[in-house]
Amino acid sequence: MEKVNVDIYYTGNNYSAHAPILLGCVSTAGTLEEMKKNIKEAIKFHVESSLADNESIPEVFKGDYELEFKLSTEALLNAYSDIFTKAALSRITGINERQLWRIMLQECANLVLPNVKG
Repeated sequence: MEKVNVDIYYTGNNYSAHAPILLGCVSTAGTLEEMKKNIKEAIKFHVESSLADNESIPEVFKGDYELEFKLSTEALLNAYSDIFTKAALSRITGINERQLWRIMLQECANLVLPNVKG
């Protein structure tokens, strides 16, 4: 079974995701679990709509595939914030809390979505 990469980011208020292999296929949600559900639906809709409009789709979608979620640093830290506090992460990783916060902010600042060509 082939894998399709899905990039997930946390933007301060919610999660956003896109499948780089499908330009324009994006979704947002308030939680990581909702995000995974939403992007699965968005990909299915995108593929079905493309086929209905006789547009080409990547080969991977012509057979069985599974989604592989790749979380940004901020999305990962936010997803586990109910389980690990910054203090706990600091003790586990050896990175002080300020540095962890800086990493999260830097990751958010570096959020770059792919260029969509018309």
